[in-house]
Amino acid sequence: MTTTEHTSDENPSGQPENQGSVPLPPAGWVAVPVRYPRVSAKAIVALVLAVGGLLPVSLVLGYQARREIDRAGGELAGRWVATAAIWVSWCLAAVIVSVIGLVWFVNEASIGVVCAGSNLDC
Repeated sequence: MTTTEHTSDENPSGQPENQGSVPLPPAGWVAVPVRYPRVSAKAIVALVLAVGGLLPVSLVLGYQARREIDRAGGELAGRWVATAAIWVSWCLAAVIVSVIGLVWFVNEASIGVVCAGSNLDC
């Protein structure tokens, strides 16, 4: 019986051994690098500022980021981040306006109650 000798970097099939955990592609295949679009920094800043409460700045940056992303032709990502910044800003603005209105209403109602039960000239 004859034995064949193998070098340390080849397996019995003649293909190089795979040292990593990713299997080797079949012969003749070419790996094509994938380019992922980068997320708009302006959209991220807009969302951070919206959560932080700087509403006018976050609204301006959110709308600018969305416009830039739409015009970038796939080079920029993060439209959902810019949209989230806009939504958070408007919702927070609505909450602030509602709280101010509620405080004003309660204040006006309490003045009316105080004036009605006293001899004060309100």
